[in-house]
Amino acid sequence: MGRHFQLKASPICDAEDRTVGAIEILRDVTDYIETKEKLRRSKNRYRAIFENRATPTAITDREWNITGTNRVFRELFGVDEGFNLRDLLD
Repeated sequence: MGRHFQLKASPICDAEDRTVGAIEILRDVTDYIETKEKLRRSKNRYRAIFENRATPTAITDREWNITGTNRVFRELFGVDEGFNLRDLLD
């Protein structure tokens, strides 16, 4: 994949506002970029597994509000995000 670097440069000016030098920072960001890409692939795999599983599945917050559902849940119950799971159980 190669190495990735980030370069930042800022001028150094004298009293008459003339550029007399520069401060440069070169940072190896390869690990950051590779980790970001691995996370993206992992999220895509998780999303595919979650969405395509045969079991109806919902993600809720502490108050039982649905924050995410898979295809089977939506087809079976006809509800999606923004619905409270307690309303289905009553």
